[in-house]
Amino acid sequence: MQTESTQVLGDVAASVRGPIQDPDVFRYDNIPLSPSVPRSVPHLHFAISNLIERLGCGCVVVDKHRRIIQIDAAAQTMLDRADAVADQKSSRYQYALRELIDRSGLELKLGSLIWLATSCNRGIAVLLGQFNNFSMDQATTIALLDLDIFPAPNPTTLKRLFGLTFAEARLAFHLAQGRTPKEIAKILRVSRATIGSQLGAIFSKTNTKRQAALVALLARIAVLP
Repeated sequence: MQTESTQVLGDVAASVRGPIQDPDVFRYDNIPLSPSVPRSVPHLHFAISNLIERLGCGCVVVDKHRRIIQIDAAAQTMLDRADAVADQKSSRYQYALRELIDRSGLELKLGSLIWLATSCNRGIAVLLGQFNNFSMDQATTIALLDLDIFPAPNPTTLKRLFGLTFAEARLAFHLAQGRTPKEIAKILRVSRATIGSQLGAIFSKTNTKRQAALVALLARIAVLP
């Protein structure tokens, strides 16, 4: 039997591209590896990818030659949106990642964790930070932050924290995606008065008074499982 929270995800998944919700995304067998690299990828990179995904980012691990040896589903989605045209010697993801690295002016250091912000709409690739000595192996972990994607909180978490109803959790999901109440009313085919009533209930239950404060709260909750 479906719960209210799973129904929320079912309703929005068809029309909204949000963070990956599939619990099998980070199963070890689902991670594509370079043919030249053994399947003994360091456990640290596998573990950190879960945390990075919850932050709404993608995770890529490259070797000293900048070849991809590990990539998660979120990073694949981001690199797919880059519209890169790969040559015969490199994969689509490999080519798109190298373009981002070149545009950012990034110099990869083995054993480091790098945060890279990207936006296809804005045409940017900016280095946010680099943490050296992150690991002892001959690889670099790159966390990709896509500025065009807004992470949304888990409806089950919203219900547990604030007691939101099905309709309220659905509205909160759309608000976290950056939509206005008017846009949401059109998408859900309900009146603006209905949206206003639900929004008032959310304000009361979350102890917020303004939409900006509510969206900021939802963004923080989005990192929770």
